[in-house]
Amino acid sequence: MQSYEQALGTENNRSQVLVDGPSKTEGRVVPRSAIPLSAVALTPFVVSKLPKAAGTGAVAKLWEKSEIDKKWAESSWANKRQQQERRRTLTDFERFKVMRFKKQVGAP
Repeated sequence: MQSYEQALGTENNRSQVLVDGPSKTEGRVVPRSAIPLSAVALTPFVVSKLPKAAGTGAVAKLWEKSEIDKKWAESSWANKRQQQERRRTLTDFERFKVMRFKKQVGAP
């Protein structure tokens, strides 16, 4: 499932939104499409002064001007996702080392 956290959306109808995430970061680009509201997670980041029916180019310019990628990288949500990705790629021995470190730090 593709993640839509950074997608910029406008209401398409009552059950779908039109999203466009023109991030310059690889793996974070969300192509312009209509998706169901149940697949959307909204963030507090806002692209201000976005005209209605703005094309992808206009959205990309305002995206850069609003520094959405920078704000996302600094958010706790992005940090948690990054940590989950790191932990997902750990080997058995690395997971063991993490467990031992947690026990060592948590012990009095």
